[in-house]
Formats: sequence, C-alpha cells, structure tokens
Amino acid sequence: MWLMKYTTSLEGDGKRVRGEAWRERYLVDRADSGREKRGLPPTIEDVSNDPVVVDPVPDENMAFIDYQNTLLAVVGTDSPAPNWPNVLTRAEADQKLIEAQHRVDTAQCTSAQIQYDEEEATYWAEIEAYEKAQAGAKEAARRRFATLFNVQVQELHPDALCYLLREDLSDEELHALWAAKPWEADDQEYSGDDELEDCDLEEVGPPDGRQGASCDGPTAHFSEDLQALNRPGETA
Repeated sequence: MWLMKYTTSLEGDGKRVRGEAWRERYLVDRADSGREKRGLPPTIEDVSNDPVVVDPVPDENMAFIDYQNTLLAVVGTDSPAPNWPNVLTRAEADQKLIEAQHRVDTAQCTSAQIQYDEEEATYWAEIEAYEKAQAGAKEAARRRFATLFNVQVQELHPDALCYLLREDLSDEELHALWAAKPWEADDQEYSGDDELEDCDLEEVGPPDGRQGASCDGPTAHFSEDLQALNRPGETA
C-alpha cells in the first residue's frame, strides 16, 4: 500500500492537485502536532526504522516453492501445461476460416458492384435511346410538316411544332392550324407581359392624363396619387 501511494505521488509530481488526499494529510499533520504537544505519539507512527523496512529481503526459498508446486500437481489443482502444437494448429485453422470468409465477402461485394454497374448502364442507355427516339420522331414530324405546308424546315418554329403535335389532326386541320398560327398570338402575349415588366411609364401615361414617372425615378415605389403630390426638388 505504501509503495502504491509513493508511486502515485511520483507520477503526480508537478501536476495540479486533485481530490481530497491533500486535505486528509493536512488534518493528519495538525492532529500529529496537537498530540505531540500533549506528549502523545503521532497519529501515523514513523516506521522508517522498523525491522520490516530496514532488514534486507531474504532470497526466495526455491526448494519450498518446488515442494508447493509438487503438492499442487499431486492434488491435481494445477493447470496443465499448454500444448503449443495444438494451439498453433487451431490458430492456423481459424486463420484459414477467416480468409475463406473474407474471400466470400469480397466475391459477393464484387458481384453486387458489377450488377449495380450493369443496371446503371442499362438505365442510362434506355434514357439515351428514348431521347434519341424522341428527337428522331420530332425531326421526322418537322420534315413531314415542312413538306405538307411547302415551307423550309427552318421556318417551323418549335412552338408551332408543339401546336401541330398536340393532337392527331388531319391534313386539312393541320393546314387550317398553320394558317391561323395561334402560337404567334401566344408569343405576342408573352411579349406584352415583358413590356409591362419593363414598366416604361414615360411612354404609357396614367389614365387621368398626367405624365407618369419612370420606374427608375426616386418616387417609382409610390402610388400614382402620392407621386402627383410630390414636387421636383422635394425629398421623396
């Protein structure tokens, strides 16, 4: 016990004190001082000169140890000597089992990866084939409509092609649709929305005839009524 505490104190030398051991030692020292003043022995006696500490440690009696081991062997309580060849044989067999299982796992992983790669390649090949088929069908329809309307292929706008391919129409219906050109009206409608988004108020006056302000002006975020109250030079 003393050697354990001494070793622990050496290992903790220079480290921050933790725990309550130092407080216990402080209380022991105070108790020793109080007892010595009263002529009493200290709480912890000094055993540095005790024969158990001072006397040299005798050599081990090997005859006694051998005798005790012999008694244990006779009684049958001693453990048998290890059979090292058997240990090595079992270790080799276990290692072979581990390697065999590792080969099986590796083969399964490789097979799963190959299957995944094949499925992924098939998936992308199907997508590519579908896109090619769609592009081919669209190009064939474009050429057929160009021949039907007696126009160049480049004159068939993608929006027009979408209109013409919406339903299964006869040639007469296709000619009527080509003459009406409803996709151009859609283009003009979208173009009008874009112009409104540009918000050019200088060209489009308010309903009451007052000149509007530009969207880029300092009062553009106000309503028309508030803009009418604002005068040039005033803080908006």
